[in-house]
Amino acid sequence: VFDTAYTHGAYAVYISGAGPTLMAIIDEENTYFKGKMEFSLENAGIHGWKVHDLLIDNEGTKIINE
Repeated sequence: VFDTAYTHGAYAVYISGAGPTLMAIIDEENTYFKGKMEFSLENAGIHGWKVHDLLIDNEGTKIINE
């Protein structure tokens, strides 16, 4: 799965937390990544995986004093 993500243009791939989530960092212009990953996983016989598009939060945590 890691190799497939890199093949389709991922900059980095990592296990999120203790799993079972894998995350891939891609360029926002790589609009075909999700479809390519879904197709490649199915063709490799890896069934039941879900591929989601997520956005990075560049602002982080905010402290609000009330």
